[in-house]
Amino acid sequence: MFINDFKDNKDTKEPSFPNDLNSLLKEKNKGNDPILINQCIQQQGLNQKYGENLLNVLKNYSKGDLDIFNQFIKTLDYAIKSAENESNQSIEIALLEDLEYSSALKEDLTKTIYNVLLKIRTDKYQKIKDPKAYLFISRTIVRLE
Repeated sequence: MFINDFKDNKDTKEPSFPNDLNSLLKEKNKGNDPILINQCIQQQGLNQKYGENLLNVLKNYSKGDLDIFNQFIKTLDYAIKSAENESNQSIEIALLEDLEYSSALKEDLTKTIYNVLLKIRTDKYQKIKDPKAYLFISRTIVRLE
Protein backbone atom coordinates (compact mmCIF):
# COMPACT_ATOMS: atom_id res chain seq x y z
CA MET A 1 0.00 0.00 0.00
CA PHE A 2 2.89 2.38 0.65
CA ILE A 3 4.19 1.83 -2.89
CA ASN A 4 0.85 2.83 -4.42
CA ASP A 5 0.72 6.00 -2.32
CA PHE A 6 4.23 6.89 -3.48
CA LYS A 7 3.33 6.24 -7.11
CA ASP A 8 0.21 8.40 -6.86
CA ASN A 9 2.21 11.25 -5.38
CA LYS A 10 4.96 10.88 -7.93
CA ASP A 11 2.54 11.36 -10.80
CA THR A 12 1.12 14.62 -9.49
CA LYS A 13 2.62 17.93 -10.50
CA GLU A 14 4.04 20.30 -7.97
CA PRO A 15 2.20 23.59 -7.86
CA SER A 16 4.02 26.46 -9.56
CA PHE A 17 4.20 30.02 -8.33
CA PRO A 18 1.41 32.17 -9.65
CA ASN A 19 2.40 34.90 -12.07
CA ASP A 20 1.32 37.54 -9.59
CA LEU A 21 3.87 36.31 -7.06
CA ASN A 22 6.64 36.24 -9.68
CA SER A 23 5.85 39.78 -10.77
CA LEU A 24 5.67 40.90 -7.14
CA LEU A 25 9.11 39.45 -6.43
CA LYS A 26 10.55 41.01 -9.57
CA GLU A 27 9.00 44.38 -8.75
CA LYS A 28 10.30 44.27 -5.19
CA ASN A 29 13.83 43.58 -6.47
CA LYS A 30 13.68 46.67 -8.73
CA GLY A 31 14.62 48.68 -5.64
CA ASN A 32 18.04 47.05 -5.83
CA ASP A 33 18.63 48.12 -9.43
CA PRO A 34 20.55 51.34 -8.65
CA ILE A 35 22.92 49.31 -6.47
CA LEU A 36 23.26 46.67 -9.19
CA ILE A 37 23.92 49.37 -11.80
CA ASN A 38 26.80 50.72 -9.71
CA GLN A 39 28.18 47.19 -9.26
CA CYS A 40 27.92 46.62 -13.01
CA ILE A 41 29.83 49.86 -13.64
CA GLN A 42 32.61 48.81 -11.27
CA GLN A 43 32.87 45.20 -12.47
CA GLN A 44 32.99 46.10 -16.15
CA GLY A 45 35.25 49.12 -15.73
CA LEU A 46 32.68 51.34 -17.42
CA ASN A 47 33.73 54.43 -15.51
CA GLN A 48 37.22 54.26 -17.00
CA LYS A 49 35.87 53.42 -20.45
CA TYR A 50 33.03 55.95 -20.77
CA GLY A 51 33.58 58.41 -17.94
CA GLU A 52 31.35 59.42 -15.09
CA ASN A 53 29.38 62.02 -17.06
CA LEU A 54 28.17 59.59 -19.73
CA LEU A 55 27.27 56.98 -17.14
CA ASN A 56 25.27 59.56 -15.19
CA VAL A 57 23.37 60.43 -18.37
CA LEU A 58 22.57 56.74 -18.92
CA LYS A 59 21.60 56.20 -15.27
CA ASN A 60 19.28 59.20 -15.34
CA TYR A 61 17.68 58.18 -18.62
CA SER A 62 17.16 54.59 -17.46
CA LYS A 63 15.61 55.91 -14.22
CA GLY A 64 17.56 53.37 -12.20
CA ASP A 65 16.28 50.37 -14.18
CA LEU A 66 19.10 47.83 -14.60
CA ASP A 67 17.61 46.25 -17.72
CA ILE A 68 17.30 49.57 -19.56
CA PHE A 69 20.79 50.64 -18.44
CA ASN A 70 22.29 47.35 -19.68
CA GLN A 71 20.46 47.65 -23.00
CA PHE A 72 21.97 51.07 -23.61
CA ILE A 73 25.46 49.91 -22.60
CA LYS A 74 25.20 46.91 -24.96
CA THR A 75 23.93 49.13 -27.78
CA LEU A 76 26.70 51.64 -27.17
CA ASP A 77 29.36 48.89 -27.12
CA TYR A 78 27.96 47.41 -30.34
CA ALA A 79 27.86 50.82 -32.01
CA ILE A 80 31.48 51.49 -31.07
CA LYS A 81 32.60 48.12 -32.42
CA SER A 82 30.69 48.78 -35.64
CA ALA A 83 32.30 52.21 -36.01
CA GLU A 84 35.71 50.62 -35.36
CA ASN A 85 35.10 48.09 -38.15
CA GLU A 86 34.13 50.84 -40.59
CA SER A 87 37.04 53.12 -39.72
CA ASN A 88 39.68 50.40 -39.13
CA GLN A 89 40.71 52.24 -35.95
CA SER A 90 40.35 51.30 -32.30
CA ILE A 91 37.92 53.66 -30.61
CA GLU A 92 37.68 51.53 -27.48
CA ILE A 93 41.43 51.72 -26.87
CA ALA A 94 41.29 55.49 -27.43
CA LEU A 95 38.52 55.70 -24.81
CA LEU A 96 40.57 53.70 -22.30
CA GLU A 97 43.80 55.65 -22.73
CA ASP A 98 44.53 58.39 -20.24
CA LEU A 99 45.28 61.12 -22.75
CA GLU A 100 43.82 64.54 -23.49
CA TYR A 101 42.40 63.13 -26.72
CA SER A 102 40.62 60.43 -24.74
CA SER A 103 38.95 63.02 -22.52
CA ALA A 104 37.77 64.98 -25.55
CA LEU A 105 36.42 61.81 -27.16
CA LYS A 106 34.50 60.91 -23.97
CA GLU A 107 33.13 64.45 -23.77
CA ASP A 108 31.96 64.36 -27.41
CA LEU A 109 30.42 60.93 -26.87
CA THR A 110 28.61 62.16 -23.75
CA LYS A 111 27.19 65.18 -25.59
CA THR A 112 26.05 63.00 -28.48
CA ILE A 113 24.38 60.42 -26.24
CA TYR A 114 22.76 63.16 -24.16
CA ASN A 115 21.35 64.82 -27.29
CA VAL A 116 20.13 61.50 -28.70
CA LEU A 117 18.39 60.55 -25.45
CA LEU A 118 16.90 64.03 -25.13
CA LYS A 119 15.55 63.72 -28.68
CA ILE A 120 14.06 60.31 -27.86
CA ARG A 121 12.46 61.62 -24.66
CA THR A 122 10.99 64.74 -26.29
CA ASP A 123 9.77 63.01 -29.46
CA LYS A 124 6.21 64.33 -29.22
CA TYR A 125 5.30 63.18 -32.74
CA GLN A 126 6.59 59.66 -32.00
CA LYS A 127 8.75 59.54 -35.10
CA ILE A 128 11.37 57.45 -33.28
CA LYS A 129 9.95 53.94 -33.22
CA ASP A 130 13.02 52.10 -31.89
CA PRO A 131 15.18 54.08 -29.42
CA LYS A 132 17.99 51.48 -29.46
CA ALA A 133 18.21 51.69 -33.25
CA TYR A 134 18.21 55.49 -33.10
CA LEU A 135 21.06 55.38 -30.59
CA PHE A 136 22.96 52.93 -32.80
CA ILE A 137 22.50 55.09 -35.90
CA SER A 138 23.99 58.02 -33.99
CA ARG A 139 27.27 56.12 -33.66
CA THR A 140 28.73 57.94 -36.65
CA ILE A 141 29.76 60.79 -34.37
CA VAL A 142 32.07 58.40 -32.54
CA ARG A 143 34.35 57.77 -35.49
CA LEU A 144 37.95 58.79 -35.22
CA GLU A 145 39.23 61.32 -37.70
